[in-house]
Amino acid sequence: MATASFLDTRAARLLALGGIALIIAGMTLGDLFAIFVLHQNNARIGETMFGAAMNVPAGNIDVIIAQFQEIGGYLENRGTKVAAHTHAIVVGFVGVMLAVLQPISAWSDEVKLRLALTYIVCAVLLPVAVFGIHYIGLQGSPFQYFGWSSMVANVTGFILGTVVMLQLIGLYKGGDGRAVSVTSTTMLDATTGPSRTLMAGGTLLIVAGFLYGAGYAAYLQYGMDITEGEILTNIVSNAAAGNSVEADFGVYGGYQAFRGINSAAHAHVNTMALLLLVLALVQPYVSLSQSWKQRWANILVVSSALLPICILAEFKWGRVAGGVADVFGFLAIAALVAMLLGLVRRSDVDDSDGARVMRSENRILIFSGLALVVVTMFFGVYYAFFDEHQTLVGMGIALATSFTEAAAGNLEGSYAAIANFEALNREYRMEVHFHGHFGFLGLTLILLGLAVHSLGFPDATRKRLAATLALCAFLFPVGVLLQTGPLAGAGEVLASAGTFGLVLSMLVASVGILRRPARD
Repeated sequence: MATASFLDTRAARLLALGGIALIIAGMTLGDLFAIFVLHQNNARIGETMFGAAMNVPAGNIDVIIAQFQEIGGYLENRGTKVAAHTHAIVVGFVGVMLAVLQPISAWSDEVKLRLALTYIVCAVLLPVAVFGIHYIGLQGSPFQYFGWSSMVANVTGFILGTVVMLQLIGLYKGGDGRAVSVTSTTMLDATTGPSRTLMAGGTLLIVAGFLYGAGYAAYLQYGMDITEGEILTNIVSNAAAGNSVEADFGVYGGYQAFRGINSAAHAHVNTMALLLLVLALVQPYVSLSQSWKQRWANILVVSSALLPICILAEFKWGRVAGGVADVFGFLAIAALVAMLLGLVRRSDVDDSDGARVMRSENRILIFSGLALVVVTMFFGVYYAFFDEHQTLVGMGIALATSFTEAAAGNLEGSYAAIANFEALNREYRMEVHFHGHFGFLGLTLILLGLAVHSLGFPDATRKRLAATLALCAFLFPVGVLLQTGPLAGAGEVLASAGTFGLVLSMLVASVGILRRPARD
């Protein structure tokens, strides 16, 4: 049986370096967006919406419609930049993980290289196309909702899903322990100092992200004093009566800040957790001294923990806390660049550890994770083409209608439009959460699948842990999606059970990592 190792092929090297470069680009775009666009854009949305409310008493329906069209442009500008930032990071994560898995694949080196080239080209085009949606718009497009940039994003997303599916097939053929044997460094060795630091930090951050997300969702569902629909109802009612709406807009601004800051903190906890786990994979191939690898690992863990805390601190300290969060973001980028340079410098391959056949617990997590990634990629294409744009347009129309109906003196029609807006908004959030959580959990399963054999537990315990993680990673997002329809009650039960199982399993995995003594 031939021994294979990570980064000994052009395909693996292309995927690893291209993936980390995409993560760096996505994180840099996110920091620049936060500094130069986000707050200014949010202020314009609030000012324009306030102006629309001021036109309700006079019945200036045409002006109100124009103002909501302006708001739609601001929202699209913000949304496409956030999506470009997120997609660049996620496809980068997938690229690095596919690189680590290349020695297990049964495809020939030529096929692997073609798949890698296709993946990296499409992975670069996808966020670029998403970024261009706001600027290209519908110019020259034969479609009602889609411009050419949207079409490029959808096509590249479909190709990426197909490539990952082909990689899954190659891994299935090669990962059964009969066709290929891989070195122990291909499967993550979580006992070295930097890898252990990054792996333990990432796993604990995932636990924190799940607990925070569960608490935040429960508060939104049961603890909020007032809903967005109630706030909007107060705005249109007071505007129609000629009363001041400044207090109502103050409440609405606080509500939007609460939602935005908490969502950003939750997303950054999860993203930084994945970053730590991904970098734990490549530590054996970073050509830096052990002391510098440990320093960069420590900086990454500290920055990853403090970044979301600083985002939350924006409630009290505003842009000062946001600036500190940006500093930690740039520190994480600096550590990532240092490790990328260490990978570029690496030219040799160390096969001295011998061979390791992929175990059943590795297969359970890796194959389940890749299957979830494939599903979320194809769902993203389907959702963007058949549902997302239509839902967003419907939300915009419903919100604008609530103001124009109030301006026409039809408050009942205005309230009905607000109820429609709330329903569409809930549907949109649940579907986006399903898409995002399926992908996030798929990546998490792959990462843990590459390290599960290093946990300080017996084989049977590792297998049960792997099976529990795979099952709960499926139940949680499915439960989220079910909450959009008539099975909402069952969906809440499934989502809660999935969350509990994932949190408990991650805590057990963290204990398993820490039970193994670190070695140099």
